[in-house]
Amino acid sequence: MSSWSPSGNSAAWIRAELIVTGILPIILVVFGTISNLLSAIALATKESRKSSTNIYLIFLCIVDTLSLYQWNLDYAVIQFTGLS
Repeated sequence: MSSWSPSGNSAAWIRAELIVTGILPIILVVFGTISNLLSAIALATKESRKSSTNIYLIFLCIVDTLSLYQWNLDYAVIQFTGLS
């Protein structure tokens, strides 16, 4: 029967764990921050701010960026520092 845990601390398992819990969250934060910033700038034009929907979407970009930092950086800091 197969299990979810690796048999031993193989180098491949350690490398995969580093990528999934350390590097991938940082990539998500970088690309997510850039895309949310570009979206907020595009929605913040003088003409777009007249719509309440666009104002809601600007705040949604801000909250999404904050959640990216809160959840994804937590995993990266734990992985790279060893703190839990």
